Amino acid sequence: MNWGRSFAGRLLRRWLDRRDYVLWRRGSAPFGVFPFHDADRLLRARGGAVSLVFDVGANEGQTARVVLGQFADARVWSFEPQPKAFEALVGQISDPRFSAFQLALGSSRGVATLYDYSDGPGGSTIGSLVPDARYATQGGFSATTLEVECETLDAFCQAHGVDRIDLLKIDTEGYDLEVLRGAAGLLAAGAVRAVLVEFNDLTPKAGVTGGALGPIAEFLSPSGFSFLASYVDWVDDGGAMVVSNALFLLTSPPSSL
Repeated sequence: MNWGRSFAGRLLRRWLDRRDYVLWRRGSAPFGVFPFHDADRLLRARGGAVSLVFDVGANEGQTARVVLGQFADARVWSFEPQPKAFEALVGQISDPRFSAFQLALGSSRGVATLYDYSDGPGGSTIGSLVPDARYATQGGFSATTLEVECETLDAFCQAHGVDRIDLLKIDTEGYDLEVLRGAAGLLAAGAVRAVLVEFNDLTPKAGVTGGALGPIAEFLSPSGFSFLASYVDWVDDGGAMVVSNALFLLTSPPSSL
């Protein structure tokens, strides 16, 4: 019986190899392949399962669906200010563990300008609170603008009685550092256990706002976070544009800020 499984496994691996596929068991996959699986096993190893995930920049729910599948007992709170994307988000996900908020998150509270690329020539479903986000600038997208409600994570969590976020995922097209600045109180208190954030470059790039990993790492370091792994989502054919994510884990007590 064991021999049969082993023989079948060898046949399957050979078949996959000939077709340029790689087969991994999630439990033995190297870090840097499955971000939510990595976050799950790291956080469990550090003292507890994931019970609350914040999905900031939820778009149409692509991340929320994956997270609901990965974390069987976790609640997922998604934030998306763009009206069309928010409508798709709430229309496509029906799960008692899921909550959605038509809200932008940033470093200050009030009304903010959203640059919406969904209706322009060659449009994209993305939106941003900066006029020169890396992806939109690289693609030459034209934006319309609309006013949206913006809140800080600190104020939102205080208002909703949230005292711990297990995983904070941020994908806000150049506004990611501002989202983290709006969570300064939570970070200083050690109330965020892990952060998964999108980036396009290691250092700031002239002519665009945000999208650089270096400033985000520098901001998170005093709060006790360590960089764990990166995940490449997409690279254009010429290599001029990269969409990646970085996973940070709270590994030491926050230092005094």
